[in-house]
Amino acid sequence: MLRLNKTTLAAAAMLAAGPFLMTQAQASINPLIFQVWDIVPDPQSETVDIIDHNFTSVHLLNVELDQIERISNPAVKATIPSGPNPHLLWYRIEEGLLAQQFTVNTLDQFGPQNVTVQGPKYLLVPAEKNGPEPEGQTHYACYQVTGGGTNVNVMRVVQDQFDPTENVTVGTPSYVCNAVTKIHLGMTHKPSYPYGIIFYNITPDTEYAGVDPIMTDQFITNRLLDVTMRRYLGVRIDSKRVPAMSRWGVGAMVLLTLGAATVVLVRRQRNTAPIG
Repeated sequence: MLRLNKTTLAAAAMLAAGPFLMTQAQASINPLIFQVWDIVPDPQSETVDIIDHNFTSVHLLNVELDQIERISNPAVKATIPSGPNPHLLWYRIEEGLLAQQFTVNTLDQFGPQNVTVQGPKYLLVPAEKNGPEPEGQTHYACYQVTGGGTNVNVMRVVQDQFDPTENVTVGTPSYVCNAVTKIHLGMTHKPSYPYGIIFYNITPDTEYAGVDPIMTDQFITNRLLDVTMRRYLGVRIDSKRVPAMSRWGVGAMVLLTLGAATVVLVRRQRNTAPIG
C-alpha cells in the first residue's frame, strides 16, 4: 500500500511557495546520453520507498514494482560520449497508485520544453551487463509526458553497445526522469548525480538483432533479458523549473494521492478476503 510520510507534507507546502530551479550544468559535466530499448516484459516484484525532492518532496512508501520493461544503454551522440554511466533497467510501478500531475519547464541540449507529466510510472535502477551490481549510482523516477512538448525534429548520429552507428531523428519528449532517493530493505540509496534525464521518441525504431544481454542489479543477478526494439534517446536536463502551486493545488495533490492509496488498500483487502 502507498502511504505518505507526514513529515514531508510540510515540505510540499514549502515547495509550493516558489519554483524549483536547478543550476545550469557546466560543459565538463557528464552529459548523460542513453539509448532505450524495449524488452519482453520480465516479471520482478519489489517494494521500495521513493523520495523525489524535485516535484513535491513527498515520501512515497511501499511503492510496488512489478516488472522490467526496458533497458537504457550509455550511448555516444556524434562525438560526445555518455560518460561513466551504468545501464538502467526500467521497473514499472504498479498502475493505479498515483494520480499526480505537474507542469514542468526543462532545458536540454535540444532546447526548452514545457510539458505536463504524470506519475511516476517507472523507477530506473542502475545495472551492469556481465558484471556485478554497480555501486554508488543514481536511481531515477520517471514521469510520463501527457501534454505539451515540442517536436525538436533534428537528426543525430547515435551509437551504443546494441547498435552500430546510425542516424536517428529526435522527436517529442516522452518521459521526464528525476534523480531520487530509493530505500529498499532498510538500505538508502541517495543520488550521486543531481541532474535528471529527458527521454525523446526517436525514429527509426530499429529491431534488435544482437545477442541478448545478461544483467545484474540490486534486485536480479545474471538475468537474461530479451531485447526487442529501440525506443528513446535520453539526454541530461540542464535546468528544470516546476511552477509554484497554489495552496489549493497542494491540497488537491495530497487528496489525489491519499485517494489513490485508499483505492489500492480497498482493492487489496477485497483480493485477500476469505472465500465462503
